[in-house]
Amino acid sequence: PGSIFKVISATAAVNAGYDFDDKYNCSSAFNIGGQVFKNFESKGYGPIDIGRALEVSCDTVFYDLAYKQWQKDGGNKPKDKPADYFYKTAHQFGLGKETGIDLP
Repeated sequence: PGSIFKVISATAAVNAGYDFDDKYNCSSAFNIGGQVFKNFESKGYGPIDIGRALEVSCDTVFYDLAYKQWQKDGGNKPKDKPADYFYKTAHQFGLGKETGIDLP
């Protein structure tokens, strides 16, 4: 289910000013604070654009883009008015809204 969210992440990254056609490193793993996150099958594709990252479902490109934006928003000490591109874009796609389906 996480790969479905890549469409939102790609849109958020472009909204944040990352160029869709620039090259981003699709490494086999991404390390944040000592935690290692790997691509499915631990495969890397090297420098690729966001379109190709969606095509091959490169997790590490999206981890890196989201991490960089989180840092720009202040990281562990958030700015008073962070840009929150990933959060705002998810809401633009309808996440967080009631579905209208009557479930218990």
